[in-house]
Amino acid sequence: STNFITFFDGNEQSIGRIEGNGSGGVVYGTSGGDYAEALPLQAPGETVEAGDIVGVVAGRVSRRTTGAHRVMVITDRPAVLGNLPPEDRANDHVPVAFVGQVPVKVRGPVRAGDFILPSGREDGTGVAVAPDALAPEDAARIVGQAWEDAPGTDLHRVNVLVGLDRRDVLIARQQAELRSLRRRLDALERQLNRLLGAPPAAAQ
Repeated sequence: STNFITFFDGNEQSIGRIEGNGSGGVVYGTSGGDYAEALPLQAPGETVEAGDIVGVVAGRVSRRTTGAHRVMVITDRPAVLGNLPPEDRANDHVPVAFVGQVPVKVRGPVRAGDFILPSGREDGTGVAVAPDALAPEDAARIVGQAWEDAPGTDLHRVNVLVGLDRRDVLIARQQAELRSLRRRLDALERQLNRLLGAPPAAAQ
């Protein structure tokens, strides 16, 4: 491919480039992992940091997630940052990930595929919930879906896909419930066959 521009950091390490994609177009390549927008803090001066789960109310951000219109994540590696404020208001805004992959602070064990929800501590942390353990009311509180495992009870920074369509979340939950029901039905069938002395049905 044809390289048009390469961007370097202060150590002369390549951090991004603009080049041809081989099909007559142009691609912008970067190590950033998400599309983000700068949103104002609910209380100017509040301390939040990358990886924090935050609540958004009327377009303003705080660590309080209870009652929030949306729960989102502070990012420090956006590929694109929109909605930039004037320089004299920059300190009262934070970059919030809308779509992409973001490291998120999560307490306790995590398995890839788990959904990440706010921990309820209002401290920027989340917890992992397996798809088959997700309650219907949890759908509106989902931050994203873990893309890696993190064993142990400590605080982790876990790579999470954010910007999920809530319909996809509900479908994943229903599929997990169906798998759980099938396992329970299979177990009941085996118990019944043992009681009746009948051979077990062939697996489908």
